[in-house]
Amino acid sequence: MVIWQANQSGVASTIAINGRVSGNKRHRYSVMKDRNKQKHHLVIEEAGLDDEGTFMCEVFGSNPVSQQHSLIVNGLFYPSFPVPASVTVSPPGFLAVTVGDPIELTCNAEGKPNPKVTWSKTGGDISHHDAPSVEVEESIVYTEVGRTSRVNIVCNFDAVPPVEVIWRHNQSRINFKERGRLTESHTHEGVYIMEIRSLLPEDLGEYECVGGNNQGQAIGVISIRAEPYDLQIESELEGLYSDQYRLEWAVISHNPLIEFDLKIQEVNDTHNASWLSSTIPAPRHHILHHKQHYDISELKPSTQYRVKLRARNTYGYSEWIEFEFNTNEGDDNDLAAYTVVISPYHGAAGKMDFIAIYV
Repeated sequence: MVIWQANQSGVASTIAINGRVSGNKRHRYSVMKDRNKQKHHLVIEEAGLDDEGTFMCEVFGSNPVSQQHSLIVNGLFYPSFPVPASVTVSPPGFLAVTVGDPIELTCNAEGKPNPKVTWSKTGGDISHHDAPSVEVEESIVYTEVGRTSRVNIVCNFDAVPPVEVIWRHNQSRINFKERGRLTESHTHEGVYIMEIRSLLPEDLGEYECVGGNNQGQAIGVISIRAEPYDLQIESELEGLYSDQYRLEWAVISHNPLIEFDLKIQEVNDTHNASWLSSTIPAPRHHILHHKQHYDISELKPSTQYRVKLRARNTYGYSEWIEFEFNTNEGDDNDLAAYTVVISPYHGAAGKMDFIAIYV
């Protein structure tokens, strides 16, 4: 876990978490990593006076480390010597208001280094409170289950005064003393991190980071899942042949795949035919980014078909995806009408055989 934080004009903020930049600096700030992911570089485009400040890179893990950098902007339009602050206020002078009416006071300050603006009033202090808000780094995390697995859940809270945070798993509050594989930590800038090591099946589910202060409460929700995901069909819309079609797909699974469920349906102008179903075994070897193909034969020429596909591993199913394709034109115009059904016979691996029943 690598976090970039900044203190600019007296304001502390989190710039990036694991290379992902958040907030209003997203369009100019980015994080670059070397090929071995051992070095993280914070890149600022079109740097200006507002970017001056102190930057901190913090690495969390078994041996946490941090490194601090200072940025001073010089150049033709940015003098290297100090410039006294100039202040303009709005509305100027005396302001008469009615009790209960809202008012807005504006103070614009410029100078080098950037001035820090504080507010005060005669006879007392001005209290500043913000209700909590929260951003989660990822709302859904897919992971491997096993001894070598590790997941970090990150919640970034913004609140004044700072929030007190509790963690929940499937609606139950987490007792970290009882669940030794789970640990929590946080930074002074409101970044709260929970790490789960050596995930077990019972660790899957929905997690909540709940942060509250005297102004309210904010809840971040993160789902930890292990089923296959990002299933995509990669075949062409138009088949190369009149009576067969190769269906190709790709899927991501952190855990070994078991099988694929396939449904096929002929589509015509008057009605849709019944769905025909089959189960396709997955190879025994396991890789994270899996690709596979399946040959469908004994199809009608110049015909549109619709397929549904989903993947299954030990921990569940992916979402169904749909896809439509067309077979090529046939040479025999006198082909009798027939219905395609799945035969009970499965041929070589990666091939599904259909038989034609003529009407």
